[in-house]
Amino acid sequence: NTKVLVKNNKREFTVNANIHIKKDSIIWASIKTSLGIEILRSVITHDSIYVLDRINKVYYSNSSSYLDSLINFDLNYNQIEHTLTASQQIILTDDFETEQYFMSDLDLWTNDRKEKHTIDIINFKIKEFRRINSLSDTYLRVLYNDFKTASNILFPHKIIIESKDSDQGAYSAHITCKKVRFNKKLSLSFNIPKSYKKID
Repeated sequence: NTKVLVKNNKREFTVNANIHIKKDSIIWASIKTSLGIEILRSVITHDSIYVLDRINKVYYSNSSSYLDSLINFDLNYNQIEHTLTASQQIILTDDFETEQYFMSDLDLWTNDRKEKHTIDIINFKIKEFRRINSLSDTYLRVLYNDFKTASNILFPHKIIIESKDSDQGAYSAHITCKKVRFNKKLSLSFNIPKSYKKID
């Protein structure tokens, strides 16, 4: 169970979410009001995105590459899964350089300054991930906090995702995880009612 606070330039709102991830396969999410009424259900796979709008009784479908246009970054399924599960993989090559070292934090920048990872060298977990596109004045920043053990795995129970776009402005999602479980068998339902209309 997860609570998500979404902010943009004009407003902010809070929703409850159930998010289930089958590794390397599917991200399933159900978004509900504080009263427990489902308003959205979505599925993301390696090649597709589907969203059910329960309020307006319509659905959206698109290729997963559609996400690229929302934040002006190359974004694939694996990157979304790794972001939500704090499992980004860093392969240290000559492209990386050490920028700063403070007590327990190690900052790693790519040489082109487009990507940064901040690592807590005490628990070897990523605390911050940042991607920058200076040409389009956009950035994506992910912060991981409140690490707790769940199923013998150290996992951040607070995740902040921020993005800025010169056209769409700044957005952020503050995710607070109330319950985290790993290696659970999943039965994920996603059926589009015949009465729902497709929106392009």
